[in-house]
Amino acid sequence: MPHGAYLHIPFCLSKCSYCDFFSVIGEEESVPAYTESICKEIAMYADRELVVDTIFFGGGTPSYIPAAELGRMLETLVDCFAIANDTEVTCETNPETVDPAKLDELRSIGINRLSLGVQSFHDHELQQIGRAHDAARAVRCFREAREAGFTNVSMDLISALPEMSLQSWKDSLERLVELEPDHLSAYTLEYHPGTKFERERTLGLLNPSQEFLEREMYLETISFLEGHGHGHYEISNFARPGFECRHNLKYWRHEPYLAFGASAHGFDGRRRYWNHRHLKRYLEDIGRGLIPIVESEELDESQIRLEQLMLGLRMREGAVWDGDLPSEVPAELCVREGGRVSLTANGFVLYESVCAAFAREL
Repeated sequence: MPHGAYLHIPFCLSKCSYCDFFSVIGEEESVPAYTESICKEIAMYADRELVVDTIFFGGGTPSYIPAAELGRMLETLVDCFAIANDTEVTCETNPETVDPAKLDELRSIGINRLSLGVQSFHDHELQQIGRAHDAARAVRCFREAREAGFTNVSMDLISALPEMSLQSWKDSLERLVELEPDHLSAYTLEYHPGTKFERERTLGLLNPSQEFLEREMYLETISFLEGHGHGHYEISNFARPGFECRHNLKYWRHEPYLAFGASAHGFDGRRRYWNHRHLKRYLEDIGRGLIPIVESEELDESQIRLEQLMLGLRMREGAVWDGDLPSEVPAELCVREGGRVSLTANGFVLYESVCAAFAREL
């Protein structure tokens, strides 16, 4: 089965208030060494018979480092694996880190899909979450990406920010569809331990959105985007037909993917593994010729079935299910078809409790 390849690029200009992904600020001098280390790590897994058909640069902010560094990593992947001709190559990109010349460089090294971290089209909300760009820059960045030849562009938005109104969220959705992106990730804000927002919430310094408002925003997102030609194919993801993120679909379909870089997670179909979440430790291990895996777990059959169920229920295509529906799950939350079960919009709202009910039936 073709694999995906995830490369974690931890370098950032600044830390966002909600982000719990591994990132480093002010470590630009380490970029060349990090590139060299990722290339060495890729070579440790080299297998010319292994087909890779999706590549994803995540972060951090991959677009923050020189395109030539990303290009070296891509060249090493080409040298070490069988890269499919139609490989989807995604680069997470923040608007403030690119200009027309940088976008041209990203295209020239082989990036064919951009994931733009917009998050909001309101400047006061962008300032609140610690983004370095403003709404006008986000719009220009999207247009510059089109001019550079990118025909597959995704945009991220975040709902339920502190004190965000339903109207504010609708305004961002409207401004987004006016640009006609190919894909949209619309996430509901989560308060992760260790983040600035979680500390402020604990201290009572911000007012989280009420649960009923989160639900309204989520249901409005589904209705609005589907009404504008974006199919709702995963709990937080929408796309024009044919523009679903092939790399992320590997995660949700429980397919294998390689992982390179500090904190990166990989999966071979049965074993899950992850690298050191520490820049210096990662560089040191690679320097000593060691695979930088800090921990791994072998899944048994029951764990695999559970993960396939829970990941499948994240998608509109659903999960394989030939039993009865759990008694505590109302029929209006699910759709049964062809040996599969999928969730309705209201089912997605209650995703965690619905999954728990199905898991008890395994």
